[in-house]
Amino acid sequence: MGIGIDDHYHFTGDESAIRMFFFRLAVRYFGDREFPYGEQLKQQADEGIDRLVASFTAEPFIRDSKRIALRFYYALAAIRVREGHFVDPHNLDDIFVPTHDMAPTTQALLAEMVADSLQYDTINAEQAAVEARETLYYLYILNVVGSTDWEHIISPKMQQRIQAIMTIVADYHQRYFGVGMTPASATQIRRELLAPVLMFELHAIDVGHRRYFDMEEAYRMYPVLVEMAINVSRDIAPLRDLTPEESERLMFGYLFTAFAAYLDQADIFAPIKIDIDITYRPALEVILKRMLAGMAEFNIVFTNRFEDNVDLVISDAMLAEVDSRNRFDWQQLPTIKQIDQLRSRLSVIKRQKFEARFKELNPEND
Repeated sequence: MGIGIDDHYHFTGDESAIRMFFFRLAVRYFGDREFPYGEQLKQQADEGIDRLVASFTAEPFIRDSKRIALRFYYALAAIRVREGHFVDPHNLDDIFVPTHDMAPTTQALLAEMVADSLQYDTINAEQAAVEARETLYYLYILNVVGSTDWEHIISPKMQQRIQAIMTIVADYHQRYFGVGMTPASATQIRRELLAPVLMFELHAIDVGHRRYFDMEEAYRMYPVLVEMAINVSRDIAPLRDLTPEESERLMFGYLFTAFAAYLDQADIFAPIKIDIDITYRPALEVILKRMLAGMAEFNIVFTNRFEDNVDLVISDAMLAEVDSRNRFDWQQLPTIKQIDQLRSRLSVIKRQKFEARFKELNPEND
């Protein structure tokens, strides 16, 4: 993580990485169970957060997880300023446009932060302005303001970086699936990548942001998206002068979840046609359809008539002509084991359908 301990038991490494490491430990350990910096500072932090949120969104609330993170950030920043300790500022000119070029609402947000800092006599206006831009940066990498209109605030360098990544994503989407991304998918993925791109511009090491994935489960649910995320994360490595392995460690999780969440499933996976035919408990069909519709990793189409192109049958009648691997004799609510068996079979069918299609789309076969 770029953090070490020397022979005198002092932490070594980038100060901001060390601070972020312990900040995340505190948020995870204390959560909303306990606030270790006193009730007065907690109240002060919550009041500051409310003013902050009101300045950039019309929403009447902020999510609890974001409030907890902001509460700790606000408290620690207040303690630093109160004690006259100011961190070495990042070169945020590579991240943001100059403050005077930002939208009036963003300038008002920064002014609010400056006013909060200036209540202490240990800081001057110039230092408060630097602290405000630093705080704005953390608001973005914490995804607190990620849903707002951010294009006007990001430096041309960062806009070019995000556009370069999106070009690579679009190229792989075309190569894998034979169609371009929908505008809605592109917009959502672009927005999703804002926080990690800004974060790793200044912290090109793992400082605890990344969450490890159960790769076996990821492959089971979205095998092609795992491969796509790996390839994209490696191809964007030169944008940050990283090795492919370093880039994959940083970006894979963000790319994979963005692809799984926002790419159009109909573009990626051929539909799996399921015939649900329950005679004695017709209401069971409704329940089963709801259950299957909740399996987001599959592109499922329902029918109540067995036809040659049906992939899987769920019925309380024994249909001998159906391949036993694709026939589920359910006369009542399925058990957890039965649901797991069904999900496993659906995964096999999905993979088979994709592999049949992928042979035609694989650029290596051109």
